[in-house]
Amino acid sequence: MALFKKALTMIAKNLEVAYPDGTIALSGVNIEIPEGKFYGLLGMNGSGKTTLLKALAGLFPKYRGSIQVESREIRDYPARELYQRLGMVFHDPNLQLLSSTVFEEVALGPNNLGLNPEEVKERAWRSLADVDMEALAEKGIQRISYGQKKRICVAGMLTMGQRILLLDEPTEGLDPKGEKKIMGLLMKLNKEKGITILMATHHVELAAQYCDSVCLLHKGKVETEGRPEDVFSNAPLMESLGLRVPFTFNIHGAASPQLS
Repeated sequence: MALFKKALTMIAKNLEVAYPDGTIALSGVNIEIPEGKFYGLLGMNGSGKTTLLKALAGLFPKYRGSIQVESREIRDYPARELYQRLGMVFHDPNLQLLSSTVFEEVALGPNNLGLNPEEVKERAWRSLADVDMEALAEKGIQRISYGQKKRICVAGMLTMGQRILLLDEPTEGLDPKGEKKIMGLLMKLNKEKGITILMATHHVELAAQYCDSVCLLHKGKVETEGRPEDVFSNAPLMESLGLRVPFTFNIHGAASPQLS
């Protein structure tokens, strides 16, 4: 059974999300994430990045407007079916990890799907290989580093066969070496495996270096979206949103990322 299937496209139209107290967190959001792309959501804290990710992941069932995956409204998917198509990695991996060992954590999703033991093992080992964590398979979750925990969260998504990964501040809390490793992993999954990636971040340098397309959010609304070289060339807009033009950016675009 092939783990990787045809990539999907995610679309949000006139999306509105309100919190229980009535606060409008997202208003009139329209975005399309093409299949196989590395898409960045940028904005200051409170701009709506995390809320948008959670909405796209189906965590706000009472949204207004439309969210579609594979041309089908996400509220029409049974939860089990939806989460075999997309997965979200939260900013703090400790909120997501449930098992005692690395292997048990990565195998958790396929086990919950009721797959046979051999299929579970095959998926788990393949995903551990994809994130370069095979050597730590029997290690206790609480004995691995913060950055390794983030990679295990990604591996847990891959074992489910998800073709869309939603990541909330994937480099938060990492040192430069850890940041390079996690971004190299995401680039590898995107370019070599064709995984569609939607990354929320406030680090403009990361978006300039790694993303195919970027979207700037402000107070729950989309201010602009497009290629990094087009979006980041509008310095006045960037400044008005509390963002700076990336150091690595110039009129010819961002520096090419290195897979690692």
